Amino acid sequence: MAEAPFFTEHPAPGAPAALAPAWTRLFRSADDLPPDLAEAGEYLVARVRLAVCVLLWLVPLVSLVTEVSSRERLIALGAIAGATAYAFGNVVALRRGLYRPWWGIASSALDVSVPTAVLVALWLGGEPYGAVNSLVAYPGYFLAISASGLRYDPRASALAGALAAVQYLAVLLLVQGSGALAAADPADLAHYGDFHWGTQVGRLVVLVGAGVITTALVLRTQELRLLSAMDRLTGLYNRGHFDERFAGEMARALRNGAPLSVAMLDLDHFKRFNDTFGHAAGDAVLQALAAVLRRTLRRSDIIARYGGEEFVVALPDTSPEAATEAMQKVRRAVAELAVPTRRGTIAGALTISIGIASFPADGDAAAQVLEEADTRLFAAKAGGRNLVAARGALAGA
Repeated sequence: MAEAPFFTEHPAPGAPAALAPAWTRLFRSADDLPPDLAEAGEYLVARVRLAVCVLLWLVPLVSLVTEVSSRERLIALGAIAGATAYAFGNVVALRRGLYRPWWGIASSALDVSVPTAVLVALWLGGEPYGAVNSLVAYPGYFLAISASGLRYDPRASALAGALAAVQYLAVLLLVQGSGALAAADPADLAHYGDFHWGTQVGRLVVLVGAGVITTALVLRTQELRLLSAMDRLTGLYNRGHFDERFAGEMARALRNGAPLSVAMLDLDHFKRFNDTFGHAAGDAVLQALAAVLRRTLRRSDIIARYGGEEFVVALPDTSPEAATEAMQKVRRAVAELAVPTRRGTIAGALTISIGIASFPADGDAAAQVLEEADTRLFAAKAGGRNLVAARGALAGA
């Protein structure tokens, strides 16, 4: 009879949620999203937005030699000038490290509102048919929805699609309800075309569809990236992903002057355990340690399997003293584990050794801090194992 698995494959709190249902990932908090990807995505959107704004200056320039009313040209100039100023300010703010988790949601809402503002301006400027049939402002919604997909946040894409449809419907109702279409200049009708609800409903459906497709693409991208970043045995991050995330955390710590600690963990005598009880039991041990790390540490901590029986944890905004206390909890929890094997359940058979290093005390580069943590891990093993080695101290059983 096959042994019952020690560790379930369902994602536990703090684990990469690559296989979680799409709707749960859609309603996660901003803190659950990879901060480095979210910030990088927002910066990419800001640069794309600025490039699009620069290209949009061709619209009023071309209108100088075409049959476009001076009123429409003035509205276009004002809208593009405002959008360009906003885009430039956004790039500057992000370069100065002012990004916050809510930025992507607010920015998506503002991007969608820009074409709405242009349509309202056309209506108030005496061109109601332009407000409901503009072939320049209306496609702006699709630019905003498409850009939201670069933010790595499905909530931003879902919001952009829904908000675009709601705002455009509000413009349609306002313009038609005001009676401005009946009193419009016939030249306005000839230039933009007549108003038909069937056409407008089709546009609303297309806006909603664009939001759905963009959201689905972001969710799929998240899933694929998390799967590529995950260690399949333990459900933790793998070494490549950890190195990328830790470099980002180090850059953030340098920028903000915040503490950052890292801990290297290694199972004591793991080869002996593997040789005695078999590789299946060894895999169960690795899964058990991963479960302890997820259960004991914070959701903001970055936990990874670094290779073999070695694990690594990055603890943002954590002093050396606080990191030592957290790792002592992990060490004690591992020592109390009961591990099932073919020979029966064994309690107290596992111990770990841990080395801790911190920024800025142990260096100001990611590689330097990791190397110091690894050196202290060897010191903990040399000191008798089942120990936590921090700066100038060994502590344990």
